[in-house]
Amino acid sequence: MRILFIALGVAVAGCGGSTQRQPPTGAWKQLSPSSTPTPRFSVAMEYDQNRGKMVLFGGYGVDCDSVGASLCGGTWEFDGTTWNRANPSASPSARQLPSLAYDSDRKRIVSFGGYSNSGGCDGDSTGYCGGIWEYDGLSWAPVTTVGSQPVGRIAAAFAYDASRKKMVLFGGGNGSSTCDGLSGNTCNSTWEYDGSTWTKINVANPPTAREGAAMAYDAARRRMVLFGGATSAGVTNNCDNSGTTYCGGTWEYDGASWSRVPAAGPAPRFTARFVYAPSWGKLVLYGGAGLQGCDGSANGNCGGTWVYDGSWLRLNTPVAPAPRAFHSMAFDTAASRIILFGGTTTSGGNTGGCDGGASPCGGTWEMRQ
Repeated sequence: MRILFIALGVAVAGCGGSTQRQPPTGAWKQLSPSSTPTPRFSVAMEYDQNRGKMVLFGGYGVDCDSVGASLCGGTWEFDGTTWNRANPSASPSARQLPSLAYDSDRKRIVSFGGYSNSGGCDGDSTGYCGGIWEYDGLSWAPVTTVGSQPVGRIAAAFAYDASRKKMVLFGGGNGSSTCDGLSGNTCNSTWEYDGSTWTKINVANPPTAREGAAMAYDAARRRMVLFGGATSAGVTNNCDNSGTTYCGGTWEYDGASWSRVPAAGPAPRFTARFVYAPSWGKLVLYGGAGLQGCDGSANGNCGGTWVYDGSWLRLNTPVAPAPRAFHSMAFDTAASRIILFGGTTTSGGNTGGCDGGASPCGGTWEMRQ
């Protein structure tokens, strides 16, 4: 089974992020929907603001979607009470580690990338998916883009810049010897997609090539914020000055350039999830995989909930999901809450269960301020 390129046996600096502010509280709660997707990780989820539903796609599990295969290809929707499997007339092939974002102007979910174990995805014989698919609530449709486009990749950072009306893509991983012209399997280019055309943006001093970074658009401050990720040893063993291939830097992109934020933050990690909570005016980060001690855990799974508004602060959450990575998370604007689904607790060396069952995780969690 393939899950990224990074070995998990590298040294990571201790958890940072101490601040002088009093930590606020946040309340996580595991929900009990009457139906639910089968447990999975390496899954993606986004909130459809127009229809008021979470949309979940892809992933990797055991007999995923009850079709006798490990790769997940079902599209699921959560209406706040229960999960229902959608029946779109067309759909992307089953894949893990796709990237999803919501285009609030065109009112559709956009999917890019992922990996198909069967070899061959979106016309790419390597299994690394490079197609754009859009979902309007009735069907998925492939988009034939104009001009050059990113090569197929997994675990790319992907989010919608509502002020400039463009999807922004950064990084990701590809199994070839180069990605975006850089050797070492991880990618470092910035791409933008406007609904029909990809444009590669030439920026000075971008973040180091990485995959599994968390990225979200900060609508209050009108910029993309990227945190973490992991790079390959062929690129650097000191990502964001962490002393390891795990990255712990915070970067911001304003549409013209990237800049690294000097503020101390969470410990280095990858496959954390990052969402913007408009009613809170903050970005919220949860989970990820690092090494032993991440967020105080006994293994390499990170279980802290962090907020960012230009500086980092860890929330006090007496109840929280089990530390995990490769999960999905999105913000429900109608109910003003975060929804989290899936993930795995084994990526950081923990062999225990998750959400009342074995890993991968199959629980649905919400967090309210």
